[in-house]
Amino acid sequence: MFDHAEVALHDTFGDALYWKARRSMRFASVLVKLAADFRMKYLNSTDETDGTLRPDDWMEEKVRNSLMSSCVCRCVLLVHSQ
Repeated sequence: MFDHAEVALHDTFGDALYWKARRSMRFASVLVKLAADFRMKYLNSTDETDGTLRPDDWMEEKVRNSLMSSCVCRCVLLVHSQ
């Protein structure tokens, strides 16, 4: 039995190369725009005001201890279920 389905799909699940590739993934720009528009319309929220700006190049992103520690708006909780 596997803890994660990825284990069966990737020989290198969890190693440094796997996480480097995983970190480099970004959502399609059309989805990012759609989400930004939704946040602005219904939550009066932007990346700028919430302190959640991310660079276009993932290599320039700085690792933080906690996403929520630097956010101004803490009214939304993001959850990833397995």
